[in-house]
Amino acid sequence: MGLPGVQGQTGEPGHKGANGEKGFEKGSSGESGNVPVIVFRARNVSPDSDLSGTVIRFSNVDINSGSGYDKSTGKFTAPQAGTYLFILQICPEDNHSVLMTLRANNDKFGILNQKNNHDDGPCTSTSAITVLSEGEEVWVYCESASSGDSVWNANENGNSFSGVLIHTGTV
Repeated sequence: MGLPGVQGQTGEPGHKGANGEKGFEKGSSGESGNVPVIVFRARNVSPDSDLSGTVIRFSNVDINSGSGYDKSTGKFTAPQAGTYLFILQICPEDNHSVLMTLRANNDKFGILNQKNNHDDGPCTSTSAITVLSEGEEVWVYCESASSGDSVWNANENGNSFSGVLIHTGTV
């Protein structure tokens, strides 16, 4: 057998094929779902001289639609199953450090680690998404912190814990 030959020119296009079968008729419009509004925002860490090894409680609740956040325990209890977004912002005191986690039923799903080496009180934040069943709890846990009052506690919006339902049902 010999070597392959020279490539030839492209041929003419073929004939157009027959049209396909008609698809199904358009369905009727569905009803809009009644998605509940579940959202909370709590701020200002309750004073505690040593936060290490504790659930962080935020004492001022700005919004609590769905009544999921309990400021006495610092825990959010999911009033409905779904996918939730949680946001944590913490402002360590000057020359202090904190390591905090977002926990759902004691499983860590978000982490915040900040050391403040400055005199301007920098804040840091983290956000995380998790799927919860109705009745499951989420909270902020302080894994470690500098001794003394390690979190800046002004009456402004520095320290906060927020959550919102973004999709109902389980995945």
